[in-house]
Parts: sequence; structure tokens; C-alpha cells
Amino acid sequence: MVTSDMEQRLAKINELPNVAKAQTINTLSLNRPLILIEYHLKTNSKRILEQDLCEKALEILKWKMSVRSHTHQAILLSDAPLPFGLDLERTDRPINEKVRQKLLHYFKKEDVKRIDTLALWCLWEATFKATQLYEKIEIIESKQDQASMTLKVKQGQQTLQLTLQNILDYWIATCHLL
Repeated sequence: MVTSDMEQRLAKINELPNVAKAQTINTLSLNRPLILIEYHLKTNSKRILEQDLCEKALEILKWKMSVRSHTHQAILLSDAPLPFGLDLERTDRPINEKVRQKLLHYFKKEDVKRIDTLALWCLWEATFKATQLYEKIEIIESKQDQASMTLKVKQGQQTLQLTLQNILDYWIATCHLL
């Protein structure tokens, strides 16, 4: 059986201690896969474990740089060129009213009412990671179906494309400049 280079690298990542499953994720916005690594938390040192897994995975993948995000027991990696933003959230993550109020600083009230709070938070995180700006986000265009949303937005002088997908119990948001 012939396996691709990426399959061989994923197999090596899956052999790392604490890794539950490593797999590629294809998104609507990128012409390259993301790497999702789900892991078992057997220690109280979550940050140390995540950092260690990221470093080892990047070495196996032979990526010189990466954009990454994490959520409860999962890491998402990309080698997309910068500026690029990425966020990963479990779809069952509880969200409190403080998050909704914070989003009102960045989005119009009707957008905060219309779009799921956790999904909007994920989009905001990806946007901030790409731009490092704490400015209002104006939605110019929006396309949505059951499992995804694509937005064209303005933030300051920049026009951005945001994509949100519901994949495997996760919200995955990407952001890049147009």
C-alpha cells in the first residue's frame, strides 16, 4: 500500500504520547489542509503539553512556521502564509454573557443577535490573530449554510475574508486579507 508523505507524517504524530488522533482538515478558504491534533490530558500542565505537542508535530511536518489555535484537548495547526488568523472552538463550549457584551464592541448589534455567539467569538478571534486590531468589524457580505459561513468584512482600512465551518464538533474560523 502506497501512502502519501502527509499520511506518513500524520502516522508519526499519532504515535506521540498523549495524542488521541491527528488528522487533516480541509477548509473552504485554504488550498492546503489544517492539522487537527486531539489529545488526552493526563497532567495538570496543559500549556506545557500543548507546546510540546506543537513543537514535535511541527518537526514531523517539517514546517518552519505555523499559525495555531487550541481549545479543550485539541490543537489546530496551519502553515498558511501570514497575515492569517485561525481559531478553533469546541461547539459545546459554554459561553457567558460577558463574551456577548465584548462582541458588541466589535460587531453591530443585529449581527450579534443574528449569529451564534460562539461562532461569532471564533470569527473575532481569527480576525484579531490576523490583524492584531481592536477595531469594529463591519460585515459587507455574508453567505451561510448549515455547516459554514463566509463573510467579507471591513476592519479599519482592511478588507478581510472570514470563513467559519462546523467540522467534527468544532467551529473552525480562518481569516485572511483580500
